[in-house]
Amino acid sequence: MGGQRPRVRPDRVTDTYAIAIWRRLTMWVVDGHTPLDELERLRALALARMKEHPEKGVSLIVLHGTRSTMSSEERRSVTQMIDQTKHTRVASSTVVLGRGVIGSLHRSILTGMSIIAPPPHPVRICADVPAAIEFLHPYIEAVAGPVDPLHVEAMIADLHGEVCAMKVRLGTVDAEA
Repeated sequence: MGGQRPRVRPDRVTDTYAIAIWRRLTMWVVDGHTPLDELERLRALALARMKEHPEKGVSLIVLHGTRSTMSSEERRSVTQMIDQTKHTRVASSTVVLGRGVIGSLHRSILTGMSIIAPPPHPVRICADVPAAIEFLHPYIEAVAGPVDPLHVEAMIADLHGEVCAMKVRLGTVDAEA
């Protein structure tokens, strides 16, 4: 596959997340607590994107470990965004990058939720980015064309780099990170 690695320009970057779309692959990297106003902006961005580009795509979400919890309003906003956009995906994967019992617990909860209320497309909860890309790769190629899995991994790393750079610019770097 090789070739030149695709580059992505994020649609939105904050000190807690970055979102970018490459062809029909939506990538969202979250590293920290995202407040309600940002979640609402993200939901509006997703709905606008859906109107502009009604064709189905693939979603890859990477959640870095955090000690914060979501409020009920934040959970409601995320649930609405997922519900309002689920029909726009051919497949999705969420990576929960937590270690030990806490990471396993979060992955188990997400897996359980996808069993209880299954989305209308294939979904997988993973512990690392390569496993998610391996699962999604056939779907990504079906909607976006040939791409080396390592290139997708590099785009995810680029997005996380954008979040980290924003943290440095804003002075919000976690001292324990």
